[in-house]
Amino acid sequence: MNTYHRHTEAVISTGWLVRCAAACLIFGASCVGFLHQKESLHHKAEQVRTLERELRSLKRSNQLKQEEFVALTSPQYLEQEVRRRELDLVAPKPEDILSLPLPDSRLVANPSPKKMSSDSSTYSLSRVSYNRFNRRYLP
Repeated sequence: MNTYHRHTEAVISTGWLVRCAAACLIFGASCVGFLHQKESLHHKAEQVRTLERELRSLKRSNQLKQEEFVALTSPQYLEQEVRRRELDLVAPKPEDILSLPLPDSRLVANPSPKKMSSDSSTYSLSRVSYNRFNRRYLP
C-alpha cells in the first residue's frame, strides 16, 4: 500500500473526531453560558431601573404629602378653618391650663406595686396648691 494513503487514513481517526467534537461542545457551552449571563445582567439592570423609578416616585409623593401636612397643621390654616366653619374655638387662657408634675424617676424605674396600708390618703390625689395661674396635683 502506498505510504500517502496510510498517512491520510491515520489522520481521520475516531480519536481525532472525539477531540474535535469535545472542543466544539466546550466552545458551544461557553457561548451559551456567556449569552445566559448577559441576558441575566440585562434583566437585573432593567429591574434596578424600574425600582429606582419607583423610588423616585415614592420620594416625590412623600415630599408632597409632607408639605401638605405642614400646611394643614400650621396655626394660620387652622385659624382660617375655624373661622370658615364657624366653630367658635379659641385658644385656652393661661389660667385654664392644668399642668401635672412628672412622676418620680424611682417609681418609673421600679414599677413594683406597693403594699396597701390602712391609710388610703397616701394613694389618693390631693390638691396641694391652687392658684390662678398654676394648678398642680401632687400625690
